Amino acid sequence: MLDRLRPRRFSAARIFAVVACCLALMIACCQSASAALVTINFDSLTAAPFSAAGNSIPVAARLSNQFASSGVLFESLSPYVPVVNLGIGTTSPPNAIGGSSADGLISYSVPITLTFVSPLDPNVPGVTNFVSIKGDTVVTGLGSNTMIALDILGNPIAFDVKVEPPAVTLTVTGVGIHKVIIIGSGSTAFDDLSFNTVTAVPEPATLLLTVTGAAVLLLGARRKARRESSVARG
Repeated sequence: MLDRLRPRRFSAARIFAVVACCLALMIACCQSASAALVTINFDSLTAAPFSAAGNSIPVAARLSNQFASSGVLFESLSPYVPVVNLGIGTTSPPNAIGGSSADGLISYSVPITLTFVSPLDPNVPGVTNFVSIKGDTVVTGLGSNTMIALDILGNPIAFDVKVEPPAVTLTVTGVGIHKVIIIGSGSTAFDDLSFNTVTAVPEPATLLLTVTGAAVLLLGARRKARRESSVARG
């Protein structure tokens, strides 16, 4: 009986776990309150005149922050991805996106990274809970396409792998998706990006209040346990 009344030790790890749970709950509540599907087909953008790998990417065909107001930024090995014209070779013709090499050339064998941000301020990180994108409809042989979802700390949340041929849809779901990395087969362009409404990650001030509140609660519980233990021994 006395063992039950002994004061519990609240370690830093336990406090961190409680704070992490609070943060996850805050993000989940924000996402569930505003889940509406956003779809981007890239057809409003200027495409590169040549879509083959190895061609340079004109400035007008570089996609980076053009959809920041929808809550998503694009990059590859360079700070942008190419918009390419595939004609009828995509699920919603004509435009799709590929990867870009470090020296600014079209590449379908390097990762494409999508980063979610607040639609109101691209400097504020954002999260969603659903992302999908479709591969092109051009048959060039067998291969696999992969999508990996990461949280705000860079931890993997979910992944999807699909084998070509064509028009495969990659989909990931999970609370707190902040980044998505798309790795193509080496010949796949992507189109019809869809994701649920992006919500801003709680600001540092909010996180501080969460940490403080959790610490106060844990400290109060510890003091109460000590008092009960003292009464029991007395």
